[in-house]
This record gives sequence, C-alpha cells and structure tokens, in this order.
Amino acid sequence: MALQKKIRASRAFYQIKGLWVKFKEGFLSFRNVPNKPWFIGHSILIFVFYFLMMYLNFFAFGYTSHLTPLAALTVFVFGTLAMVAPVQGGIGPWHFMVIIALVAYGVSSSDAGIFALVVHGALNIMIIVLGLLALLALPFVNKPAQ
Repeated sequence: MALQKKIRASRAFYQIKGLWVKFKEGFLSFRNVPNKPWFIGHSILIFVFYFLMMYLNFFAFGYTSHLTPLAALTVFVFGTLAMVAPVQGGIGPWHFMVIIALVAYGVSSSDAGIFALVVHGALNIMIIVLGLLALLALPFVNKPAQ
C-alpha cells in the first residue's frame, strides 16, 4: 500500500495519467466525426498510398527492385514506427529503421542508406510541393458565398 501511494503521488504518475487522459480523449473524439465511413475510408487510403509510395520506390533502385510487397510492408511499418520518435520529421530514426529493415532483406547497408536518404527526401519534397499547391488553391476552394 505504501508503494502504491508513493507511486500515485509521484510526478511521473500524473504525467502518464495526463497523457492517458488526452489519448482517451482523442479516441473518444471519433464520436463527433460527422461522416465516420468517409473518415475511416480516407484514413485507410492515406496508409495504402504511403505503402504504395514505398513499394513503387523499390523499383527506382536496382538493389531493391527484386523485393516483394511484403518487404515493402516491412520497411513501411519500420519507418512508421520510427516516426513515433520525438524527432522533427523523423530525420534519423526513420532512416535507421528503413536501413535495418532493408538490410534484413539482404540489401547492403550503404545501398539501404542511399535508399533511405533519397526516398525520405523525395517524399518530403512531394509533401512540401503538394502542401504549397493546396495552400495556393485555398482561396479558390473556399470562396465566400455570394
């Protein structure tokens, strides 16, 4: 009992409890989504297209072109897990995890490093360009009602 009281009185306990409350709030906010099927569908599509981007990038390099969709899924999952790290844009952890996954499939570490660097850069450039285009399109899409 004394240990339990000590744990509950600790600062770490309150921080973890606060994170849990926010996490739960986030999941419960799904109740307020107006069109749940569209939300779920778009969420799935986002991950499908991210996976396809990873898989299609395999064909851009001779040393990864022979890899299967399962290998792409593995690399995608490793990269996704790396994005959880509290690092801006996943720079570092994403590369490390992608390299580890590719090496597990027989790609040399130097080739895997090149793949990770080029693919991460290309994906980020695409996100920046499409984001800027979307920003420029906003005035046309969100015209005030007349």
